[in-house]
Amino acid sequence: MLSRLSSLLKKNVLIFICFILIGLPIVSTAEDGEASNEKAKYIQIKPSFVTNFDSEKLRFVKADVAIKVRGNSTAEAIEDNLPWIKHRILMLLSKQDIDGVSTAEGQSLIKEEALNQVLSFLEEEGLDNNVEEILFTGFLVE
Repeated sequence: MLSRLSSLLKKNVLIFICFILIGLPIVSTAEDGEASNEKAKYIQIKPSFVTNFDSEKLRFVKADVAIKVRGNSTAEAIEDNLPWIKHRILMLLSKQDIDGVSTAEGQSLIKEEALNQVLSFLEEEGLDNNVEEILFTGFLVE
């Protein structure tokens, strides 16, 4: 009876191990897929950016900015580092010329540069950097 019980126990352990080994790839795939399926979050930077820029006469740009991210850890990383992000965007806007702020192409280049700077910073700090886009939700040049 003891040998029968031992044999049964071995079979159950083997079956259990098989279920674990079969289930592991499925579980890890599901976890990887979950991160990419997270809904986008938009972090609105307040207040609006208002700064002068490189021009022959005194001119100003006002920009409303949002950051599109995926994942709570990336959103937290952005919110925790907003002072640095605001500073970089403000410096980027203030060094532009009239073509850089008044054309769609120039504004697109500003967004790309801002995104690259944010991604680089988050990577250097070892933070999640699932930032998809910098958005101008308002842009005014005077």
